[in-house]
Amino acid sequence: MEHFALICPPLPSHVTGMTALARELVQRGHLATMFNIADARLPTVTEGIGFVQIGTEDHPEGSLNAFSRDVARLSGIPALRFGILAAQKEANSLLRDVPAAMVAHGVTAIIGDQGSPVCSSIAERLGIPFFSVCNAIAANRDPSVPPSFTGWYPGEGPLIRLRNRAANLSVDSAVRPITRTINQYRRQWGLPKVRKLEETFSPYAQISQQSEDFDFPNPSRPRHFHYIGLLRRAASDAVPFPFERLDGRPVLYASLGTVMGSAPGVYRTLARACEGLPVQLVITLGGAAETAEHAELPGNPIVVRRAPQLALLRRAALTFCHAGLNTVLESLSFGVPVLALPMVTDQFAVGARLRRSGAGDAITRKQFDSPLLRTTLSRLLAEPSYRARAGQLAISLRNAGGEKRAADIIEQAIGMAPVPAKRAAGAAA
Repeated sequence: MEHFALICPPLPSHVTGMTALARELVQRGHLATMFNIADARLPTVTEGIGFVQIGTEDHPEGSLNAFSRDVARLSGIPALRFGILAAQKEANSLLRDVPAAMVAHGVTAIIGDQGSPVCSSIAERLGIPFFSVCNAIAANRDPSVPPSFTGWYPGEGPLIRLRNRAANLSVDSAVRPITRTINQYRRQWGLPKVRKLEETFSPYAQISQQSEDFDFPNPSRPRHFHYIGLLRRAASDAVPFPFERLDGRPVLYASLGTVMGSAPGVYRTLARACEGLPVQLVITLGGAAETAEHAELPGNPIVVRRAPQLALLRRAALTFCHAGLNTVLESLSFGVPVLALPMVTDQFAVGARLRRSGAGDAITRKQFDSPLLRTTLSRLLAEPSYRARAGQLAISLRNAGGEKRAADIIEQAIGMAPVPAKRAAGAAA
């Protein structure tokens, strides 16, 4: 029996992805504990997973909502800088608090989100194995693959490779505050310097919450990289919803997630574009705003703070979303095409993969006006190839194995990972 520590960004889609995997491991007789800030407690314990709060002073309860409100007002470079500073603060809290807490709780291995680059350093400090889970687009680099924050397509030409290399160098420069914080602790712990974030990925098992059919080809993926498809969240259908208001038309399900979910201007434009289309618009605010802020939208759509996403996707003809990987993959798992409006970080890369897959399309903020939006929605609803391609991706996601295959990979890898027989003296100091 192992005791797995879970480390990930406190964003709900990352937390619920990790707890879905942890739930499977617990069913197999292991222990699992999430180490995270206060705002991650509820979605963790709801899944029956243990929780240890860290960063109490740095990240008091409500910090995530404040972050969401602030980042929703930004875009482009300012949003990137704001996110990096938040990630640096989070990294410092984890490196400072987690090693001692893990020793106190008897942790024997770490399952870390690829977006939490501190995991490798903590694991090396404690002399335990760690495994990487990609709850966003995998950031593994190859000269032909664009960085995971862009909406570019892959390619083999010299100009494309030069473009990708320049973009990756800009990423390395942008995240320098994070690597600097990590290296401050590594220097104190007598560990070699980390030069780039890719060095923080697990050398034992890297698990991606995609199917290979929904990703760009990457010749540089290591042999221990595995596509396992969607990690199934368990709690979605328990959310109350006024099903009696559904009128029998196919649902157009709209969600901009928990961070960008308020967006009144976006929803008003969407509602105006949907008037007269053969669908019933259902909008979820992701808990980011009150429904009163979105009253009297054109066409009288159903607007709720939170929604049972899976139950509504079973009734959906189309999803409109921010290209969050979880919402896109859950939609595709039901064979539902997606129109994406990417806003930040890897959402642009998700949009590019969606468009390239043929199971949907992506639209930019500059293109987002009612006439063009209505034309795009009508095309996605009328053209059967989008639904057919989404159905093919549903099969590939299902065949990838999900949390059961992920647990198999981790159990097999942990038996092969070289682990010191004893932790170094004073490892928790």
